[in-house]
Amino acid sequence: LYKYPLFLGVDYDLFSNNSSKSVLKNIVSVCNLFESKRARMLQFINLAKKFSNLNFHIIGDGPDKEMLQNIATENVIFYGRRTHAEYTKIFKNMDLHILLSRSEGFPKTILETAAASIPSLVYSDYGANEWISHDVNGFVVQDYNQASSKIDDLLNNPDLLHQVSCSTSLIAKDFDWRVVIKSWEKAIDNLI
Repeated sequence: LYKYPLFLGVDYDLFSNNSSKSVLKNIVSVCNLFESKRARMLQFINLAKKFSNLNFHIIGDGPDKEMLQNIATENVIFYGRRTHAEYTKIFKNMDLHILLSRSEGFPKTILETAAASIPSLVYSDYGANEWISHDVNGFVVQDYNQASSKIDDLLNNPDLLHQVSCSTSLIAKDFDWRVVIKSWEKAIDNLI
């Protein structure tokens, strides 16, 4: 039996790599707006209320969209469902990706934003620190208060955002489909 997980990959070349992010202005979350994701999105909306000088972008659709729109502040922009090609255009203007989830598999969105040199701010609960090194190629925090403090830190320390943005694309390179498919082939060969 093969001992290691087979990870998803990302088409690294599909996303526009722009590592020049040094001023935090635009924060994005990509999420299906269902009840099971509600807590995560409510935290995102609360961050938008706290940081009214920043723009918070939500890409996704679902039954909770109207409820979230009703409680959101003016600095929250809803895009609805988008294609991968549309993601790449939106990502060009993003500086930080937030995924405040307590349970995930291996979130492909982290790879997609990484390919666009957008670091992710995530909770540590589901093993994110196995592929994200805090303050190196992303940000791994324990709770909402730490997430809020990290945004403050990035606003006050633009050099950190720039350094981490430059390193973030290495995650995507490690998980590019051309690399990942080789591990899949190796696993299949070991089964034969």
